[in-house]
Amino acid sequence: MRELNLVPHTYSNQKKLIDRKKHVALSIALALVVVVASGGYIFGKEALLKIKRNNLQEQVDSNKELVVKNEALVRDINLTKQHIEKAKQLSVLKGKDTDGLIVELSSLFPSGVKISNITFAKSGNLEAEGLSGSLNLTCEAKSKSDVSHLWANLRESDKFSNSHISGLTGTDKVTFNLKINTKGVNNDVKAEDKQ
Repeated sequence: MRELNLVPHTYSNQKKLIDRKKHVALSIALALVVVVASGGYIFGKEALLKIKRNNLQEQVDSNKELVVKNEALVRDINLTKQHIEKAKQLSVLKGKDTDGLIVELSSLFPSGVKISNITFAKSGNLEAEGLSGSLNLTCEAKSKSDVSHLWANLRESDKFSNSHISGLTGTDKVTFNLKINTKGVNNDVKAEDKQ
């Protein structure tokens, strides 16, 4: 009988077993590398996204501050414009000589007409037409001819040509309302007239 040499076969089986273990170990190591790399990629991507989110949040916060500053500036600009407009209105009113206006108006009244009440109304519509405002007068006259004479005088005047008489009542003593849209008298013009 022949003797069998089992050592090479055992060696061969051991070599296969070692090769298999190496393949398994290499596969496990490769799988671990893939898992670690994937985890690292995901962790890195998440960290990068957090950094981007933080940067965007900082930009949003900065923009909010800029919006608040812009709104405050717009409010300040509007307030300044309102102050400028009020200053212009006051300078226009300061330039009007109401005494001269009333003196000139009284020179147009016949002796039979008396004024019982005067009110002055300032209107933006009148200013657009080059007028300073409107005078509303409540008057009493001795006769209707005095009223007609007054209205004729007003119509001939440049400053008081736009006048309206309403509410004419009475026979012995006539009462009426007079509305006059006036151009006003500038102080500068009045000073030049005095020279």
